[in-house]
Amino acid sequence: MHMKRFIITGKRGIGKSELLRNIIKECKLDFEGFTTFFDHTKNRLYLQINNKERYLIAERNKHGYMQSNIDELLKAAKAIDGLLTSQKSLIIDELGYIEQESPEFMEVIEAALRNAKKCLCVIRKDNNPFLKRIKQLPDYEIITLTSNNREVVRRKLIYAICNKTGNNSRPYYD
Repeated sequence: MHMKRFIITGKRGIGKSELLRNIIKECKLDFEGFTTFFDHTKNRLYLQINNKERYLIAERNKHGYMQSNIDELLKAAKAIDGLLTSQKSLIIDELGYIEQESPEFMEVIEAALRNAKKCLCVIRKDNNPFLKRIKQLPDYEIITLTSNNREVVRRKLIYAICNKTGNNSRPYYD
């Protein structure tokens, strides 16, 4: 049986989110989940669920550090808690350090990851306690994306997630 639950990590800017978008497009994935993104000023961090609901989960303070918005994290946690009511794939892009400010949010995310049948989860290359727990979840393969393995990883994930080869490439076998 091929594992269909993956955690993708790697250096900042290496292409983790781009890889995820490519796999979603290539596999035509029917998914539930969320993405995080900065506004154009890079001062506000949003979490968007299923390309719909949007929550302002952090803002840069006057010293330039990101500060969590606990109320918005709690609202997002409640919305995320309702996901995975079907057999859809779970997509998370991405988890980092902001989320560890809300125990409720972390609990919801860990439960969603434990319950997902298929999952692609992007996490920051960090070792905070929350991300350490995520990496220790059973039945997940952790993949560190590098500039040298990007294409091999893409082919492997396309083969594993949608059971086909990407761009008529040779499939990746474990």
